[in-house]
Amino acid sequence: INMGAYLGIPIALKNGSRFGTLCAANSQAHPFDSKSVELLQKLAKMFAYYLELEHLAYRDSLTGIANRQQLLKFFDDAPYEYGTMLLMDLDNFKKVNDTYGHDVGNLVLQEFSQKLDDFAKQTKYGYPIRLGGDEFVVMLPLCNDIQLVNEMTQQLLDSLKTWNTPIGEIQLTASVGGILYKKDKSTPIKNLLKQADLALYEAKRTG
Repeated sequence: INMGAYLGIPIALKNGSRFGTLCAANSQAHPFDSKSVELLQKLAKMFAYYLELEHLAYRDSLTGIANRQQLLKFFDDAPYEYGTMLLMDLDNFKKVNDTYGHDVGNLVLQEFSQKLDDFAKQTKYGYPIRLGGDEFVVMLPLCNDIQLVNEMTQQLLDSLKTWNTPIGEIQLTASVGGILYKKDKSTPIKNLLKQADLALYEAKRTG
């Protein structure tokens, strides 16, 4: 590509990370005047502002992972036709809040979110979601290998035996309910969540 003139303005987010670059190019040699540079800078700031708003809308403010709205949006938009949904919560989490306070409880939720993120990344498209409180979902699109999911889940449960967050003698485990799904218009995400919730209840009932 013949390029006679090029101007690039970085798109920087509030946390200091760089999303990309907003570019202007011309096949002919052409100097960009100060007004052109200023206009491109304003467009880059507007785009960064839009990305921040999208992040606030679809990310959990405490843990940084996806929230319920992102789950609903992604499931409607994503092309993945089948997969596994895991619904889980932390056992004895209320005891952490009651004993050590909500600040330590928040640290536990952040650490658990990181464990879930590591867990989900074992599959190509997996991602975790915080529904609220200590209730989380892990979506594993295009993954319906029950044996693999069981092995991964056991590894996750084993990882809960150790915590960097100071929780003393409190034993934190998780209950997990899982379902296999096929995406179609007759099975909205809310129905899948209800099915997974029933599986989670059964897991708690049987210990």
